[in-house]
Amino acid sequence: MTQGDDETGELLAGYPDVLTVEEVAGILRTSPRTVRTLASKDQLPGAFKVGAAWRFDKARLRALIEGQPPEA
Repeated sequence: MTQGDDETGELLAGYPDVLTVEEVAGILRTSPRTVRTLASKDQLPGAFKVGAAWRFDKARLRALIEGQPPEA
């Protein structure tokens, strides 16, 4: 694990395994609207809908932040 990995782990510590739009927006320092737009364009790995609400897999978001290629 690199220092960047440690920082990402600390950044996401305390968050549940499934994140909301607002949580992802805070982590990525962007607006909820941008998160929704990226999710709807399949540009955020691990994004899925529960009814009308977007949800995000924390492990996939962490991989994105760490620069790992998205899983197929």
